[in-house]
Amino acid sequence: MKELKFEEQMKRLEEIVGKIESGEVGLDDSIELCQEASGLVKALKKKLSEAELKVQELSKDSDGELGLSEDEGEE
Repeated sequence: MKELKFEEQMKRLEEIVGKIESGEVGLDDSIELCQEASGLVKALKKKLSEAELKVQELSKDSDGELGLSEDEGEE
């Protein structure tokens, strides 16, 4: 199964919250949806952490332009 993109995961999480809040689903289905939502939240947090690390690797060069840190450019 292919991994969903961040935006797709957010959309699915919003759908789950909407279903639960609407009261359209029973208790058993709500529990399953909560489990799915919990997995999505964990995956989203991981992606955000990874993105934050990548952003932290960026630094401004002498011209004030955004670029990779010197360590990244030495590959």
